[in-house]
Order: sequence, then structure tokens, then C-alpha cells
Amino acid sequence: MCAVGLLGLLTGGRVIRAVSAVAMVLASLGALAFTLLVALRPVDAVAGAVARELARTTAPDATGSTTPWAWVAVVVAVALVVGCVLTALSSRSWAGLSGRYERGEKPESGPRGEVRTAWDELSDGGDPTLRDAPDET
Repeated sequence: MCAVGLLGLLTGGRVIRAVSAVAMVLASLGALAFTLLVALRPVDAVAGAVARELARTTAPDATGSTTPWAWVAVVVAVALVVGCVLTALSSRSWAGLSGRYERGEKPESGPRGEVRTAWDELSDGGDPTLRDAPDET
């Protein structure tokens, strides 16, 4: 979810950036909460999963302990939260995409009023890269 939010921050307008920033921060906080839940109470996490797999209404007796990898995951989740918050705060000042992707004036029209693009020129056999090339003498 954070990667999708980052894509929205990079490509969206002002409103999309605000929504993406909120989604990123909430997703990272959710990842931290779930990671902490497993790290602090590993037996409950395992027992609940086993009960669902066995289609039981009560959790079986389970034992378990937290490994160092769970705490590494917590540290990574904290880093994700910090990164998402900093990204959300700094995204307010980002310029966004260039004007090339904004609505504005249309390209020149063809003989019947249709819009002519570089792709149309290529389809007609013309090379649009030679249009602005200096003349050879």
C-alpha cells in the first residue's frame, strides 16, 4: 500500500497527493501495529492462526517465543512510519509532473481539423525528429 501511495505522490495533483500521503501514513502505522502485535504476543498470533486452519472455535494450547527477526521487523516498520511521515510532509512542496502532462493548448491541427501528433506523422511516413533539424547545405 505504501508503494501505491508513493506512486500517487509522485504522479498526482494536489488533492491526490494529500490522499496518498494520508493512505501511506495509515498503512505504515497498520504495519507497525501488526508487527508489534506479533512480536509482543507470539503465542496468541500462532494459536489464532492454528484455530482458523483447524476450523476450531477455541485456540489450541500453543507455545512460542519471539525471535530476533520479529524485532528486526518492528525496527523496519518504525523506519517505514518515519519515512512515510517525512515523505507526506515534504510532498507539499513538490512541483509535480512537468507541464507536458497538464491540460493546455492542443497540438497543431491537420487539414480537416483533426489534432496531429508526432505519432500521426510517423504513420504518414514523416520523421518528426527532422522537423527541427538544421538544413544541410
